[in-house]
Amino acid sequence: MSALADQSDAAVEAMSTAQEQIANLMADLKEQGVLDDFYAFAATQNRQPT
Repeated sequence: MSALADQSDAAVEAMSTAQEQIANLMADLKEQGVLDDFYAFAATQNRQPT
């Protein structure tokens, strides 16, 4: 049972780290203005279901 708990803890730790890396990436992209271009592009797209 301890091995399962260790695996669970490791998975939670990995997800936490990944979320932090994604947040940092998004902050970097926003800082560079990349997201502004993307959002402007996305806003021009027809998002109605096909």
